[in-house]
Amino acid sequence: MKTIVLNGISWDTENLEVNGETHFTYEEAKIEATKLGKRLPTKKEFSKLLKLPHSWDNLKKGMWFAERGEDLKSEKSLFLPAYGYNIDKRDWLDYFGVYGNYWSITSNSTHYAYYFGFRGIKNRTYINYYYRYGCFSVRCINDSYNEKKKE
Repeated sequence: MKTIVLNGISWDTENLEVNGETHFTYEEAKIEATKLGKRLPTKKEFSKLLKLPHSWDNLKKGMWFAERGEDLKSEKSLFLPAYGYNIDKRDWLDYFGVYGNYWSITSNSTHYAYYFGFRGIKNRTYINYYYRYGCFSVRCINDSYNEKKKE
């Protein structure tokens, strides 16, 4: 899978998908990322992402992030689609095309974990926490980039 480096962090350019599944509980997300030799972003890494220039794309229904504003919507930017969420493993997604919610590896307690989210209508971004059984999108971090950089 392709990656893009922003703020020194190597992000996958596509969301995690396993056997057609695109939304995962917190525990499922951690397991599936680990199987690929990757991990979920930390709350701090999402905070750094929020500080970058970003812009809602009304046609693609998602948010672009880049280190420089002139790089938005180019190959030098990261696109996170607004694939909504599923709070209890139902057969449908809530707010597809409006909200994007992505799990963080950072836990809040035994019942909650942090996630990064955005709402396209008002170009709003935030970090919050939710019950671990909620099903959110996943964008993995590739730590092999950081290991190569240290060598």
